[in-house]
Amino acid sequence: MYVGKTRHAKVRVTNASDSPVTISKTIPGCSCTKASEAPKEPLAPGASFMLDVSLDGGDYGGTKLRKVVNFMIDDRPTEFLWLHGDVQQVIAVNPQVLDVRRAADGDTIKVRLESARFIDFAVRGVEPAGIARFGTEPSTEQELAIDVAALKAAGMPTKLTVRTDHPDADTIFVLLRVPPSPSPQGPAPPAPPAAPAPPVPPSAPRPPG
Repeated sequence: MYVGKTRHAKVRVTNASDSPVTISKTIPGCSCTKASEAPKEPLAPGASFMLDVSLDGGDYGGTKLRKVVNFMIDDRPTEFLWLHGDVQQVIAVNPQVLDVRRAADGDTIKVRLESARFIDFAVRGVEPAGIARFGTEPSTEQELAIDVAALKAAGMPTKLTVRTDHPDADTIFVLLRVPPSPSPQGPAPPAPPAAPAPPVPPSAPRPPG
């Protein structure tokens, strides 16, 4: 598998029991995993169907994925389908996660991109645009110079998308550790009504003079 790429597969699911079963739902264990729905009608003993599954390669190269699809079966325990993926590290990102929490507006932070297979590549663009400077000549190593002020102006994204001309890594990601967003503050509550003034007691009558 490759970073940012989705792999698709078909899996044959067979009722290996001696009685019909009904799969009420197929539930992937995470958002990076998807699976088609099972047939609504009961599955007879020995009968089977084809399930479409997919797995996203994620943001990191050099990782091994292990994801699950749950089969919810009426009146029976849940069954599981495990998906395994080996995400190739075609272009290494160093540092893999860039900490910009203490960076000042005038700072420039550098990220090095290195071809793990010694294949020359060039950076074609970085999104959001205008955040990073980079060279355009092919090489086994590239450097991004990230402008912190431009990063803040773009709303402090947590991920930069880097487009390259590498045949096996046309898209890679630079992940950012950014300051937490300030909590939104609602309108101020209305002021409590003023307490009524105490009544003024009537003045005592004056004695006749």
